[in-house]
Amino acid sequence: ATVECLEIGGNGGDCAGNFRRLYDYLDRRLQESNQRKEEAGLVEVIHRLTILRNAWAEMLQKGPDADPAGLSSVDSSLCALG
Repeated sequence: ATVECLEIGGNGGDCAGNFRRLYDYLDRRLQESNQRKEEAGLVEVIHRLTILRNAWAEMLQKGPDADPAGLSSVDSSLCALG
């Protein structure tokens, strides 16, 4: 639901589209893990969400005047989906 809010009126841009794809991928991994009764997908989703949460926390701590390039330290494994 949160990702859908970003896309209302098409104002979310690339960021909203990327979050939508990430959400869809994570949802698919959770469903696959549940169907197969395998832990690997759950562990992967937790790992990726932890990276994302930590990046947001770091950004919030730095404040609005922080250099956006500082987020380049985010683990690139978050972007390597499937």
